[in-house]
Amino acid sequence: MSLTTKVLLVGPQSAGKTVLAKYVFSKESEDLSFLENSHEEKEFDNFKLDLASEGVDVPTYPLRIHERNIDAFQLSSGAVVSCNLQIWDVSGDLERMRDKLEVLCGNALGVVFVYNPGRQGHGELLDLWYRELENLLPSSVEKILYPYRIPDQKQSNRAVQPKLAGRIRCVEDCNAYERESFLRMHAEFDQMLRKAVDRQQTRREKQERSLMGNKI
Repeated sequence: MSLTTKVLLVGPQSAGKTVLAKYVFSKESEDLSFLENSHEEKEFDNFKLDLASEGVDVPTYPLRIHERNIDAFQLSSGAVVSCNLQIWDVSGDLERMRDKLEVLCGNALGVVFVYNPGRQGHGELLDLWYRELENLLPSSVEKILYPYRIPDQKQSNRAVQPKLAGRIRCVEDCNAYERESFLRMHAEFDQMLRKAVDRQQTRREKQERSLMGNKI
């Protein structure tokens, strides 16, 4: 049994969304196993160089879709399904994206919010993103917050933390320079994904039972 699971990735521009989607969320645990081995310094250094080079790319617009095929995804019930994960990495330009959000939100089962806590204006912008999506998505959609710190960036004295931080699950100590941080960010994402797929599978089973009942 195969499921297609759509997760939105949103937040202000230059928050690191594409980096997280490409190098963390779309990866299997095995792909990041080198992070668990402190002796793999060269591979970790190359990994950090890849992350840094991603930041000079052309900004995302209107979106990029990152895919991850999970052949055996175990649900909380013990059932095992295959899952085609689609991470919709949405442009951080809210003004240009506002009239497209209703379409983008269709069939989304999870939302990952990302912002840079050291950058002025990101906290306020993230709250704007949340308010826009709150009106378009059902309350059952899984949500998680990543305050993602970029190495060597000076903390702005005017940076304001989003009100959203107290309303949904927040992953602590997200940064691009610690092995443990990447492993934690990946584990938290997979935990959120499992909840979303659980709900998706439950909904699918109800629909199948309903169809069977109508045929009897």
